[in-house]
Amino acid sequence: MGENINAIMETLIAAVIMIIFPLYSAYTSKDDISYALAMSYTKDFVDTIAENGYITQDMYYSFLNDLKNGTDNSYEVIFTHKSLRYDILSIIKDPNKILPPTVEIKSEWETYDDNYVKNILFNSEDGMYLLSENDQINVAIRNTNTTLATTIFNIITANISNSTTRIYVDMTSNVRNEVWRQFEDIPTIYNNILQNGVEMENKI
Repeated sequence: MGENINAIMETLIAAVIMIIFPLYSAYTSKDDISYALAMSYTKDFVDTIAENGYITQDMYYSFLNDLKNGTDNSYEVIFTHKSLRYDILSIIKDPNKILPPTVEIKSEWETYDDNYVKNILFNSEDGMYLLSENDQINVAIRNTNTTLATTIFNIITANISNSTTRIYVDMTSNVRNEVWRQFEDIPTIYNNILQNGVEMENKI
């Protein structure tokens, strides 16, 4: 009886090795391809933002569609925007009024989180988020669906990891241009931004 049980177990283990692992390897390769595509799409998206100095709703949705159609996965997109803020600490004037004033300036990064960026992007009338030259824009994406490779891995490991993230990309670039300054309706864009939370309530 014991020998029969051992034989059955050996057969099951062999079946797992011969069927499950090749499937897992194939679907893992598919995830690797999806990761490479997602990285390419994210790089193009970040480069476009850096070259233009703004984000539009159309740009955002086009990016999501590229990710979805190119990799057959759904994604969460997280923005982080950093901008240098300059504060004047002191102004020392020449008592003889010969030399120009000496100005002491402190600079530090202001960070605007994903909630802040999307609040302006989706609530402003123009549907735009503006950035300045030399700002930093960071875009991070992660898949929100469970890929087949993850499903098989969770079966093999009894769902020890309890994680669905297989594709994670994080890219940062400095803003190089401010193309939005060429727009005729700059005052309108600014007014809409001022009316939709420029107080930075969602600032990190």
